[in-house]
Amino acid sequence: REPREPAYWTGLGTARRLNGRYDAALAAYARAAELAPPDADFHYNVGLTHLDRHDYESARAVLARGLELAP
Repeated sequence: REPREPAYWTGLGTARRLNGRYDAALAAYARAAELAPPDADFHYNVGLTHLDRHDYESARAVLARGLELAP
């Protein structure tokens, strides 16, 4: 409904992650990041997706950025 609303894409990414569609989730998160500067919650959700994919290096980097934004 709201293709220019970052929260829509973040929510879609989370729904896709919970359904095991990790690549699609990351694509939705990327769209959200194009529309607005990512916040700590965004980085947390992206980090969880990388953890679910067993991509620990990417998860560590993304979660560290989230921690910088909201220590």
